[in-house]
Amino acid sequence: MAPVAKSLKLLSGFLGSAIKSFAIAFIVIDLFWGGFLAAITFWIASQSSLWQGVLAVIWTIIVMSSLGIAASVQFSIFATVKRAVRESQLGSQIFEKLINRSQLISEPDPLLAVSEIQRAMNTAADEILGQDDGVTDLSSVMFWFARKMQRIAVWATARVIVKSCSEDGETVRFSQVRDRLGKVIDQRVIAFLSGLSWKIVSTLIGLATALVALGCFLICRLPPSI
Repeated sequence: MAPVAKSLKLLSGFLGSAIKSFAIAFIVIDLFWGGFLAAITFWIASQSSLWQGVLAVIWTIIVMSSLGIAASVQFSIFATVKRAVRESQLGSQIFEKLINRSQLISEPDPLLAVSEIQRAMNTAADEILGQDDGVTDLSSVMFWFARKMQRIAVWATARVIVKSCSEDGETVRFSQVRDRLGKVIDQRVIAFLSGLSWKIVSTLIGLATALVALGCFLICRLPPSI
């Protein structure tokens, strides 16, 4: 089985966890936070008229149905990938595949520019993800989730490798980086995903909140009667 098929098959086993994570995120972000925003905007906008309050609630639902759900989906994907890395050492598996594909290990061990390593990692990641997936027993939605998680896992591992190389300066002996990362790659990938997930989800929630506030402000400026 091709490397991409193996990782996709592994991740498909965590789809149940992805659904649970999405449900939790949806309840917290869309129902609790979205409901709080709807209540606040209704209270503010209805000071002028009831129809403005209703319009503010409708606007809040529209915003949270798009950006709120997007934040929930992103949270569930990142949470599931982190769990797969933690429980199945997925980062270590991808790490070895990237190294083998990049062909950066050679004798003698030369000094390589970090930019060269980055190009090699990008090419290796593209090659891995470009192979036939080999998984046909999933529905279209579940396949999309698994494929999305796979791409995140591969690119996160590649970014961790490049970041570790850049810590040593502009040039590095890649074999030393490989030996240094070998035992901690999974922890590094999880930490990287945690930071990236927080940035993406908080940005989406912040943007949704700002749009709701802007919409409420504009609605309050409408005439109090139709």
